[in-house]
Amino acid sequence: MFDPELALSTVYFEKQESGSQLCVLHCLNNVLQGPCFSVEDLVAISTELDKAERALLRDHELLRSYAHDSLNLSETGFFSVQVLEAALGVYGVHWQPFGREAVGECAVRSAACSAVAYGALLLHQSSHWFALRRFGRKQTSRRWVLLDSLKFRPEIRRSDEVVALVARYLSAGAVVFGIPKQALPETLADQSGVWETA
Repeated sequence: MFDPELALSTVYFEKQESGSQLCVLHCLNNVLQGPCFSVEDLVAISTELDKAERALLRDHELLRSYAHDSLNLSETGFFSVQVLEAALGVYGVHWQPFGREAVGECAVRSAACSAVAYGALLLHQSSHWFALRRFGRKQTSRRWVLLDSLKFRPEIRRSDEVVALVARYLSAGAVVFGIPKQALPETLADQSGVWETA
């Protein structure tokens, strides 16, 4: 029999401090299931991306408006989507955007239904990033975990609940990325076997 408390005890989770905008950091570490990145790591990635972008835009008018600011890190500590993508790439993890063209209830529902084929989802809305991840070794596992650093703790979700959640966010204009299950590093939670019990 499935024991939710035992299952959640195998999941790594970072909670966001009040007033912090480090949701990208927590989203990354939560989806990768460990303290894989620090603020300093993301600042270094941001700096490298800034250098590359400045070299590319060297004489462009756009660069003048950003003369002293980072294009990938705000003063409040919010990192760009490019930093998140580059950080995932360090671990060989690549995401796929989906649902962007979904307009209308049927298209949104169809896109949301395809979401559960992934092993993890990264969602962005209103300057906040969070993740959903499926645990267990079986590709067909129907149990997901909501890893939202603004929440008190991780929360278990069934596949049908994930579909409804993704549909709601897509309808509200959120950006959603999927990561194939086989692209994710295997974790202690995957190896524990507790996610496969009936």
